[in-house]
Amino acid sequence: MEKRLLVAVVLSMAILLVTQYLLQKLYPPVRPQRAAPAISVPANPAPAAKLQPPAPEPGPLPQTSGTRRDLVIENDDYRAVVNTQGAVLKSFELKRYQSKSGNALELIPQKFPPDVAAPLALEVPRDPAIGQRVNQGVFEARIAGGPAQDHLVPPISLSFEYRDAQLQVQKSLKFYADRYLVEVSARLWSNGQQQGVALLLGPDIGTEAGETESDFQQREVVASVGDGSVERDAFPKGKNRAFTSVYWAGFDTKYFAVVAIPEDQFAWLQVNRFDIKQKGNAGKDSFVPYYQIHCPVDAKPVKLYLGPKDYDVLNSLKPGLVGIINYGWFSFLVKPLLLSLKYIHRFVRNWGVAIIVLTFLISLALFPIRYKQMVSMKKMQALQPKMRSIQDRYKKYKRTDPKRQEMNVEIMALYKEHGVNPLGGCLPLVLQMPFLLAFYRMLDAALELRGAPFFLWIHDLSKMDPYYVTPILMGVSMLVQQKMTPQPSADPAQARMMMMMPIVFTAMFLTFSSGLVVYFLFSNLFAVGFQKLAEKWMPDEQAPDKQRKKLNRAKG
Repeated sequence: MEKRLLVAVVLSMAILLVTQYLLQKLYPPVRPQRAAPAISVPANPAPAAKLQPPAPEPGPLPQTSGTRRDLVIENDDYRAVVNTQGAVLKSFELKRYQSKSGNALELIPQKFPPDVAAPLALEVPRDPAIGQRVNQGVFEARIAGGPAQDHLVPPISLSFEYRDAQLQVQKSLKFYADRYLVEVSARLWSNGQQQGVALLLGPDIGTEAGETESDFQQREVVASVGDGSVERDAFPKGKNRAFTSVYWAGFDTKYFAVVAIPEDQFAWLQVNRFDIKQKGNAGKDSFVPYYQIHCPVDAKPVKLYLGPKDYDVLNSLKPGLVGIINYGWFSFLVKPLLLSLKYIHRFVRNWGVAIIVLTFLISLALFPIRYKQMVSMKKMQALQPKMRSIQDRYKKYKRTDPKRQEMNVEIMALYKEHGVNPLGGCLPLVLQMPFLLAFYRMLDAALELRGAPFFLWIHDLSKMDPYYVTPILMGVSMLVQQKMTPQPSADPAQARMMMMMPIVFTAMFLTFSSGLVVYFLFSNLFAVGFQKLAEKWMPDEQAPDKQRKKLNRAKG
């Protein structure tokens, strides 16, 4: 039972890490290539009572005569570009975050096919043709006091208006100075009758694949619905998926997100998926999915967040918005670990050093558990000769023979006689697993490590070690730790399997983020140090053979 549980724990951890690695390799980022069809809305959408504007005055209105141009809104944090044709968002660059090419990080895909509607385009769910006309129209852009200039500095509120013989459209965009927020509101009349309007998000997020792959890995459509639970659905089963009572929704990637945030809730929201045929290698065609999100904007203004997945920033925007950061099953441990890491960083001013300090504190907290584990495994090791004697007596019986049950009874009696718990060596390891996996999830998703240097050749803790030094050292430290750890079983097959684990983990961690490798490396080093300390505290009969002989010589 001891051997099987130990093997199961080790293999489970390996499977979790291998699965994460394979998912990132098998599902690389994708980019959109065509426009979405018209959306459908619930039969009885929520009324737009609070923003009912006065109806346009009767009679024909003069048509607008806007000029097609780009308006640039820029400060030290971001650079946004709005095009007056459709009053859509053409670009949104994060100036404090660089792409792989060294330019400001772009959140809006730049290579649109001709028939793709840009972000912040409007649609009329009950009459798609009206939406197409609106997005082809050139709006007049104004700010308080007169026409809008081509280059503006936030905070700024822009108002856009478009009129023709049938339509009147009013749209406003408010850009905040201290955060990555754009507030959007819109109203539309057709032949004097106000129409419900939907806002388009997407298609997708980020630059084309290959430019900044690590920034836009793990692309998903995310929505907080119903009771506040977060749904992640990168590949919906149907072509479209509708939601009701949505607190927020958007596009999520590893480090960045584009999220629509209503004042209260979206009464409805729809996600459209499209599978586009593309020619691949060797002439083989493949279908690539991409998404567009449609949400109502005629009832209340909608805030659009386009920025990094910073825990503190998201938490300040709306309660529950931090749920967009996927910390996995152990989020209850990940969040306090992240807060602790950020607190330590305030003093040491280096994220790599902060990881080492936090690793030491965790190792110190887990030391009593590891000590009990070592004592239990040493007791098991001392009983191996007696256990082998019992097993040899029953070796002649087949596994299905009832006599084999008597062997198990004798072994359990031996355990009881010497006060040994057969699971004592593995249960402490099981208790440590949540901390190991929580630290793994935290470092894998921590925006703070992106672009953070450590020392010498490690210039970015979110990327792999370019010279593979830390993964190799981690494998060596893992091997040393195994050599020092008392082995509860003399099974040669199990010993060979355990000796292979450092090689397997080293190969896996070659391409993992250097921040994660630093954690595992120093976790092993601290474990070795604490283990040497524990050997001095062990009772004589539980100490390793070399130390016991040394103690006996000293007494003699």
